[in-house]
Amino acid sequence: MDELAAILLNESDLNPFSGAVFIFRSKRVDRLKLIVWDGPGLIVTYKGIEGKGFE
Repeated sequence: MDELAAILLNESDLNPFSGAVFIFRSKRVDRLKLIVWDGPGLIVTYKGIEGKGFE
């Protein structure tokens, strides 16, 4: 979770603590990670699917 926040801050100049939802997709296109700041901390949601993946 901290690594995802660091990627947002360092590589894209986005603020992971703004309350916006950021979506990361895996290279295999079968997993998503969503990261959002809710006030007291970061929330990470992980979603994996079977089949071809997210297209």
